[in-house]
Amino acid sequence: MSNPNFPVIPNYEVQELLAQGRNTCIFKAKHELSRRTAVVKILLPQAAAVPILVVRLQQEAKALSRCNHKGVLIAYDFGMTVNQFPYLVLDYLPGITLGGILQEQRTIELDDFNRLFFEVCDAVAHIHKCGIVHRELKPANLMTLPEDAASLVKIIDFGTAKILNDDRPPAIAPDTPGEVRGTPAYLSPEQIMGQEADARSDIFSLGCTMFESLTGYSPFLGANDRETVQNVVNREPPPMVQIKPELAGIAPTILRCLLKSPNDRFQSMQELGEALRGVAHINTAS
Repeated sequence: MSNPNFPVIPNYEVQELLAQGRNTCIFKAKHELSRRTAVVKILLPQAAAVPILVVRLQQEAKALSRCNHKGVLIAYDFGMTVNQFPYLVLDYLPGITLGGILQEQRTIELDDFNRLFFEVCDAVAHIHKCGIVHRELKPANLMTLPEDAASLVKIIDFGTAKILNDDRPPAIAPDTPGEVRGTPAYLSPEQIMGQEADARSDIFSLGCTMFESLTGYSPFLGANDRETVQNVVNREPPPMVQIKPELAGIAPTILRCLLKSPNDRFQSMQELGEALRGVAHINTAS
């Protein structure tokens, strides 16, 4: 029997509240006929009354619908509850985020890093090919899955994703001029400065994530958000080899992702993936 305090979603039995944020609630649900377990992301009443927040959820659904890759979260449905609150139905993933892993053990081993980030690069390359810039690649948005799953990781949370060449743009722009959306420690300098984000911005964010995964430190994290954004724009990341000398082989590849100018970074996620595989091959051969 459904909990009377839970929203009523057509064709779904809402079972459990998984998380609640400022604007959304995340529920675990089961389809009434197929019995497939899913996640329902629903706007809270106060957020559902704000048109730009409704548009952002619609854009998230649209971005996910463009993608078809084993390493990208699946969206099944978008609609309105009986009380007219927008919701998005997503694949249920029985795993733990990379952020959760780093909280528990601080770093991951290089072999695990390679296996994980080879797949991440392939998945994000697909996202970019579909005309999507994720704009918030970070440990909390990389869901690691059990070893017997089709992939080791899935890219999740497209709430800040940008759709390029949108043939049916929304009547209300999802981005407010001058607004910086995302987690400061993983944003690129151009995002912080309000400039246009492209695939190379995702490469910077992934570079921050890779740096943290191997060293245990976020390369630009300051005492507060203001200091963090200043570090992203003005400071160089600490030398990885001073933190862990054994990272000398892979450090140049990761640090190239963190260069301030997009033109100086890898120019595509495919190029970054090939560089990571090249370093791994050299290390294996030696």
